[in-house]
Amino acid sequence: MIAIFGACGLVGNYLIEDLKRREKFVACDIDTDFGRKYYGKNFIELDITRPVDFRKLPKGITSVVHLASLQPANVFLEDPKKYVNVNINGTMNILEYCSQNKIKKVIYISSVKSLSKSNKYIDEFTPKEIKYGTEFTVFSITESCVEDLILYYAGKYGVKAIVFRVPPIYGYGPHLEGWKGGEPHKTGFLTFIENAKEGKPIEIWGSNFHFAREFIYVKDVVSAIRKGISSKRSGIFNIAGKQRVSLLDEVFEIIKVFSRKGNESDVNIEIGKENSVEHYILNLTRTKSLLNWNPQYNFYEMLVDFKKEMKEKRFERLIIKRRNELGGY
Repeated sequence: MIAIFGACGLVGNYLIEDLKRREKFVACDIDTDFGRKYYGKNFIELDITRPVDFRKLPKGITSVVHLASLQPANVFLEDPKKYVNVNINGTMNILEYCSQNKIKKVIYISSVKSLSKSNKYIDEFTPKEIKYGTEFTVFSITESCVEDLILYYAGKYGVKAIVFRVPPIYGYGPHLEGWKGGEPHKTGFLTFIENAKEGKPIEIWGSNFHFAREFIYVKDVVSAIRKGISSKRSGIFNIAGKQRVSLLDEVFEIIKVFSRKGNESDVNIEIGKENSVEHYILNLTRTKSLLNWNPQYNFYEMLVDFKKEMKEKRFERLIIKRRNELGGY
């Protein structure tokens, strides 16, 4: 049986939809109304910061997928203690539960945000280089600590633990809108799609618009988690999409998929304006060889599937939930 912490988010919803056809699972989250409504008897209200809550878990759990964390884009929080309490103390509670109950496998999803991008090439041995003074600083500090704690527990207690390091995750879900600088906002990706659908001009910022960058589709994240659960391997593994894509190519692919024929958006490049795009390359050699995992989606294939998910309103509940959290934005 698999326990999924942070089950009510984007990756959790896609993962459970996949697992429920093949595995027994328990979905754990603090969002009681959402969890009970969509996961029913498989849902357990569980706050990872409360050790006593872990007593609610049933016997027979063999694997844990840790998706529970506070992130600046998801919640508007300025108190570092809350990030420490959820991300670090919460992870400690998960790991204590795993060590006490002889859990065989722990999977954790980590961003590449805290890693050094100085040489543009990231493998599993790339050192951390946290940027201080940003709204992501405390999150990056705590996420880095979580990685180290998981690897420490794996070494001390013999738990098979995998940390998947990921670039920005794309998928039809709540991450399309979030907090930035304390204000609700739409991502550039969502803005590009909305403008393409209406035939409006799309503006690209920055002189690095031609640099190829990494991404990953949520369904590729799910397939990597499945591989990780069944594998006997431990350690850090990079995962990413089938090919990198530049900001310019991203916009042209979005126009190709979402614009109506004869009403395609014009593209304007504003070199003088800055963007937040990071240029780096993820080395997937170790993941492909040791886990036998390969991504299935390039950017165009992801967009086609994304459009299908949007049309079918799959997991529309996540978008409604996020907009409510943003105050109806």
